[in-house]
Amino acid sequence: MPLPEQPSGSWVDIQALPVPAEAIHSSLILTIIGVVILLVVLGYYLWRRPKFVAHRQIRHLQKHPNTRQQLFLLNQALQQAFQVHNIEHISFEGQLQRDWQAFCHELVHQRFAAPTPSRTDVSRLHLQAYDWLRRV
Repeated sequence: MPLPEQPSGSWVDIQALPVPAEAIHSSLILTIIGVVILLVVLGYYLWRRPKFVAHRQIRHLQKHPNTRQQLFLLNQALQQAFQVHNIEHISFEGQLQRDWQAFCHELVHQRFAAPTPSRTDVSRLHLQAYDWLRRV
């Protein structure tokens, strides 16, 4: 086997060694682990957001047998979602404010009305609460 020729000048070309296959695999594995950790942290952050927690609470409220208690718990879930003590004090602009006040008035009226609220009224308020959580 012939020997490679040596350069004759003062400069020598240095050639990079080939990268071992193990290094490529380890960097790929580290990248995948980093992406998975990032997704887990992001998922945990989204899972713990107040609006998402309220959304889950409202979904479980529909299984509660007492409709009046459902409305009190719905109000509490909205308070936690918007991080306020009284949901009626939330302010919006224009038509959105009028719609919000109508929703709050209906919720208060159904909570304290003399006859027990019907299932259809309560489910309508649940759907409106979902809509408000999505809108705001």
